[in-house]
Amino acid sequence: MAAVVLATAAPTFAQFNGFASPTPLPVPTTAMRDVSDVLAYAGKHEFKLEDIRPYLAKLDDQQKAALVKEPETLTKFVRTFLTQRLLLDEALAAKWDQKPDVAVQLNRVRENAIADSYLESVSVIPSDFPGEEELRAAYDANKAQFVSPRQLHLAQMMIEGGADGDQRAKDMAQARLEMVRKALKDPKADFLGLAQAKATETGNAVRGGDVGWVPEAKVPAPLRDAALKLTPGAVSEAIPISGGWVILKLVEVREAAQIPFEQVRPFLVQRLRAARTRQASETYVHNLLEKNSITINDAALSQLLAPASK
Repeated sequence: MAAVVLATAAPTFAQFNGFASPTPLPVPTTAMRDVSDVLAYAGKHEFKLEDIRPYLAKLDDQQKAALVKEPETLTKFVRTFLTQRLLLDEALAAKWDQKPDVAVQLNRVRENAIADSYLESVSVIPSDFPGEEELRAAYDANKAQFVSPRQLHLAQMMIEGGADGDQRAKDMAQARLEMVRKALKDPKADFLGLAQAKATETGNAVRGGDVGWVPEAKVPAPLRDAALKLTPGAVSEAIPISGGWVILKLVEVREAAQIPFEQVRPFLVQRLRAARTRQASETYVHNLLEKNSITINDAALSQLLAPASK
C-alpha cells in the first residue's frame, strides 16, 4: 500500500472571527412559556438554546473544543451571532434583500451552498477509515515531521544599561553589573532568588525569572550561542543586548525526540480523513466532467469582460 505523505505544516486552529451565520433564524414566539432555556435577548427577539445550537454544530471539533475551553470565546460567538441578527432585522425592514444586486448575490450564495452541500454528501467516506494499517503507514512515512525539537530550560537576569550620553548612568549600570557578577560567583547563589532580590534593591534595573522550556531554534542567536556553551546548572557571562545585558542560566536540556505514534494518532486520523474526502470529491467531479464535456467559445470569451452593448 502506498504511504500517504502529509503536508509539512502542522495543523493549526483558525482564529475565531465571528462565526457569522449566513441565514436568519425564525423569530421566537412571545407566548408565555418556561424561560429556563432562554439564552439571550436581542432587541425584540428571545433566543433559546435550540435556536443557536444548529450553528454551533457547523463548527469543527477544534473550534468546539476552543469554545469549551475558553468561555470568553463562547460569549463572543453568541454576541456576534446576536449582533448579526439585529443587522439582519434592519436590512430586511429596509427591503435590502430585494435590491437587484443583492438578489444576485443571494442567488449565487444559494447556488454555491446547494452545490457544495451536494458534493459533500456524495464524498462521504467510511466512518472506520483510516484503519490501523493506514495510520501506521502514514506515521512511518512521515516520522521526520513527528519530532519534538531540542529544547532549553532557561532562566535569565537582565541588567539595564545607562542611557547614551549620560556617563553617570552608565557608571551606575556598570556597577550594578559587577554587583551581580560578584554575587553569582558564590557557588551557593540562588539565581532566581538573586534576580528577585536585586530587582527590589535596584527598582527593577535588575530583573529576571524562569523563562521555561524554549525550542533551541527560537532562542535569539546571541543568547542561543551563549546558552549552547553551558552545561545544565551553569551561568553565562553577561551578554550585551540593546539597553543593557542579559545573564542566562541553563537549567536543563531536553533533546530532540520522536513523538510516539499514539500522541499523533488523532492528527493522523484528521489528516487522512481530510485527504480521502478531498480525493472522493475530486473523483466525483472528474467523473461528472467525463459524462458532461465542457466547451468554451474562445471568441466569445474574449468579449466577456468588455462593456455590455446597450
